[in-house]
Amino acid sequence: MKTLHKLLALAAVTTAAVSSHAGTYANITIDGIADDWSGIAAAYTDASGDGSPGDIDQIFLANNDTHLFIRVTFHALVNPQLLGGFYIGIDNDSNPATGYDVYSLGVLGSEAGWQNDYPFEQATGSFNTGAPTDAAILISPYYTETTSQEFSISRTALIDTDNGQLVFPNNSFNLGVYFNGGTVDDFAGPVAYTFAAVPEPATWAFIGGIGALAICLIRRHRRR
Repeated sequence: MKTLHKLLALAAVTTAAVSSHAGTYANITIDGIADDWSGIAAAYTDASGDGSPGDIDQIFLANNDTHLFIRVTFHALVNPQLLGGFYIGIDNDSNPATGYDVYSLGVLGSEAGWQNDYPFEQATGSFNTGAPTDAAILISPYYTETTSQEFSISRTALIDTDNGQLVFPNNSFNLGVYFNGGTVDDFAGPVAYTFAAVPEPATWAFIGGIGALAICLIRRHRRR
């Protein structure tokens, strides 16, 4: 019956299209406080009641020039690390036909995975290749009841150090998050994300600089 519940809960995503989300440039502090996510729209919203006890609500994504930032919210208080595990999967070539087919849904082919704070490489037909990794993930809050968790992954992280395989070899990727081991497992995604470039200096800042220079020149001229 537990397996049937899982299949029913996950069946809806098999026909869902990938949710596309333009990149958002932001500097996020991983401290469990969501204030610095203000103004950043959710990249994905999951239905309520399709997972138990872990029930994913929304996924938020942002980046700066060094890190990817992820925020996941839940419909109810839950300790994500107390369950069988909270997982992040990254399809770094945006191809569901390559990488590990999460839940055999055919929507996310993950090359890089995390179970809580544990990173591991994935491949076609292999949940965990066993390759050595250097893909630490920062999480806050951790191992406590919460309705929101923040994550940070370095954009230069290696998921396979032996072969120099980057977590993010491309500027775009697909991402999914999921609970495994609960009464009813929950999968949210995939989300297609493209890293946002470092913003150009604002026009008003340039104009302000020219104005300040002009004032300095006028003052210098008056002193002569």
